[in-house]
Amino acid sequence: MKKLFSIFIFFSLLTKFSADGQNTNNYWYFGNHAEIYFDSSGIHSTTGNVFAAEGTASISNGCGLLFYTDGDTVWNKNHQMMINGFNIGGKCAAFNRSSSTQAALIVRQPTSDSIFYIFTTDCVEDLLVDGLRYSIVNMNLNAGFGEVILKNQPLFANAEEKLTASKHSNGCDIWIISHEFTTNNFYSYLLTSTGLNLTPVISPAGQIHQCNNPNYPNGRGYLKASPNGELLINVNPDAAYSYCDTTLPEVFNFNKLNGIITSSFVFPKDTDYWWSSYSAWTIPFYGASFSPDNSKLYLSSGFYGPNLYQFNLNAGSPANIVASKTFLAYPYPFPFSPYNIPTSLVNAPDGKMYVAQRWRNYLGVINNPDSLGLACNYVDSAFNLTNGTMNDWGGLPNFFEDYINAKTLKSNFSFSTVGNTVNFTNNSLGAISYFWNFGDDSTSTLQNPIHTYLGSGFFTVSLIARDSLCNIDKICYTIYISPTTGVIEIADNFHFTVFPNPFDNTINIEFQLKDNFQLDLYNAMGQKIKSFNIIDKQKTTIQLGDNLNSGIYFLQVKNKQFIATKKLTKQ
Repeated sequence: MKKLFSIFIFFSLLTKFSADGQNTNNYWYFGNHAEIYFDSSGIHSTTGNVFAAEGTASISNGCGLLFYTDGDTVWNKNHQMMINGFNIGGKCAAFNRSSSTQAALIVRQPTSDSIFYIFTTDCVEDLLVDGLRYSIVNMNLNAGFGEVILKNQPLFANAEEKLTASKHSNGCDIWIISHEFTTNNFYSYLLTSTGLNLTPVISPAGQIHQCNNPNYPNGRGYLKASPNGELLINVNPDAAYSYCDTTLPEVFNFNKLNGIITSSFVFPKDTDYWWSSYSAWTIPFYGASFSPDNSKLYLSSGFYGPNLYQFNLNAGSPANIVASKTFLAYPYPFPFSPYNIPTSLVNAPDGKMYVAQRWRNYLGVINNPDSLGLACNYVDSAFNLTNGTMNDWGGLPNFFEDYINAKTLKSNFSFSTVGNTVNFTNNSLGAISYFWNFGDDSTSTLQNPIHTYLGSGFFTVSLIARDSLCNIDKICYTIYISPTTGVIEIADNFHFTVFPNPFDNTINIEFQLKDNFQLDLYNAMGQKIKSFNIIDKQKTTIQLGDNLNSGIYFLQVKNKQFIATKKLTKQ
């Protein structure tokens, strides 16, 4: 234990902080070991365990990452395989890695803060043999690192690489939606607070998906629900080629009360900017996404071509919607380049839409996806991934859109401390009940509790807020309770080196051993402001950014055995 300057006692006497929830989709794992995450300071890149050609899924909350998957393996927040987290679904055995457009989707069971369902699809390389399946994770097990308690349960065979979800009209339950190959059948399964209803609502609607050549199933491409859950878009890129029956992008209406799907309109054949020498073929579309405000539709050709379009869904008639087409990506001449082509499109917590680029170590960004035409401001190579990581075929995580900008509930709190007594103030929106965990084995269900800590150090406080329906939102904040002798540095038999110190924007860290570490950066008031995951390294370089004010910070390093904290000074 090392005593520091007494000025830090003052900071710990009166600390105020506001936390903000809705962080369910803040961690993305995809491609060749790529990870990005979002926090209050923006978007950051690092590395993860996924090696997937296309779709993945992840889930988090206001306390950080929970787990992620490629549709076959589940990794916990320490980037280790979750207990029983192998062979959970479509293994894509005919490929050398996961390769389904929407390989997985993770949703929380309504009313539960710990039970999560993972839905999975197989790949066309396996001729879709595993179909649509589900597994269940209980996050209360294994000391909060989770365990797969049920896995690889079949729902229906011959499901395409398509998987999305929509909130029920009751604002609570969740529809899970997929599509069957060789038919025009949609399958809608309802997940409620009592579990999954295994009897689907089957809706024959729209074009039949089938292929003249059985070795090329027309099952690729995205099925996406709009953020409000009222519309679906289904695209089928293989249908652009002579070996498959032609199907075109199609918009559907979704009845959130009964799960029934009906066709709204089919896009006409499109050959604009087509890179192929076969002019009779239509443009294939692979990626699809609605804008956050549900007013725009974006379609990309994926690894089949260079096209990225926006359509204005508020234009009126289907003919007017088609006529509103705005070309966003630069068309490559024939023969087209296999690089710099937009594939997956995903709405992000920062209000932007991110665009995967095939085999590149950066992402494109639609900065204003709600804006019309070129005002959406698409930038082809806007965000760089960590060196050594990259997109593969161009898949990004598949998210339940309702989680991104949920408006019915938001967990939020502030606090002030005097000595070792903390006054917590609930600032949650839409909440009617609360559960506090103060990080020292003490809890409360009061709206605005007061808690006295018996010891000093770092304590992670969590608040779970519930609304009148079945929505749950959780937020965490790590506070620091100072001893009367001042702020301390904790060694705990583990040491690491940080340099330079004082630092400017970048620090280098050397650990005693090569391992996986979690790094948390705190300011002098005990507010956690940044987190980093270090995978299988003994040395690393961290970009802390130039938005930190000059002053004192604390860097806490944790692995499974040790915890240590060092003081840093920002110049």
